[in-house]
Amino acid sequence: MSESVKEIFKADNVPVEWEQVDVSGMETGNKHSEELFRESIASLKRNKLGLKGWCIPTNTLEIRAR
Repeated sequence: MSESVKEIFKADNVPVEWEQVDVSGMETGNKHSEELFRESIASLKRNKLGLKGWCIPTNTLEIRAR
């Protein structure tokens, strides 16, 4: 969802500089969830605004074939 918003803003030439903080833990390497949480809070305080995308924990997503 957040990628769609970015595309719309870009298409309309909205002057926004995006700061992306991934708190899903999927693409963060060795960072722990507490560190990611602190990073996201610091970003929110710094920018006074946040755009949240989908948060689906991968370890709880289960697909079953029938």
